[in-house]
Amino acid sequence: MKPEEVAPYFYRFMVDNEDVKNLAFADKGKEDLRKKYDVKKVAYLIRVNPMRYWGKFSCYRNGEFWFELSIPSHRREEVYEKTRFECIARVEKELDFKIDTMINLKDEYEYRYDESKNMYISESEREGYVKQRLTQGKFRNRLLERFDDCIICGIENKNLLVASHIKPWKKSNNSERVDVNNGLLLCPNHDKLFDKGWISFNGEGSLILSPKLSEYTDNKKLMIESGISCEFSHENYQYLSYHRNEIFMK
Repeated sequence: MKPEEVAPYFYRFMVDNEDVKNLAFADKGKEDLRKKYDVKKVAYLIRVNPMRYWGKFSCYRNGEFWFELSIPSHRREEVYEKTRFECIARVEKELDFKIDTMINLKDEYEYRYDESKNMYISESEREGYVKQRLTQGKFRNRLLERFDDCIICGIENKNLLVASHIKPWKKSNNSERVDVNNGLLLCPNHDKLFDKGWISFNGEGSLILSPKLSEYTDNKKLMIESGISCEFSHENYQYLSYHRNEIFMK
């Protein structure tokens, strides 16, 4: 990265950020850079005098540029997430390419579990809390990257979609709980039907209905008539096999 490439971002950061702009261009003769942006002057300062003019919180060396700011501990996670998504968005725009931003869900599970230890709740309540945070958070986001809508009825409103585990949470080990292949994106109605074993999928991805549903006449209203088919990964089918054998009501 060249100093000229860094200059506009550095300048905007120094001018817009209330926490550090009093430090920006503080040396004599540099204050005029606030009023009029000059890429050559800013790039020159980045190239030759970053430590001298801006103290120890920034550096340009060997083509790399970084900031080091003091962030209160209670805001670090927030700042990290905002910075991460902003950087990803800019890089994707420049490359015109969608970056794989998948996170390590095992780390997320352990983080949420450690977080719950600071609460005065029982072990069963702790499990419920971790499951809620995971399925409403990054596990759900991962499924949204894979499925755009409810895989059965096609509802696209993300506020209504549920991150549903194929092999139930209580029956899964820690690894299976965070495995995105053990998840489906469903609307609330179909999540409930799947969770209770009223519906499942066969080895070819076609929706199958429990014989017990024949007692009712709501299939058409629930959009669970025969003929619905979905595409699944090999790993999905392994979990679906468990669901058919252990959860599905035959």
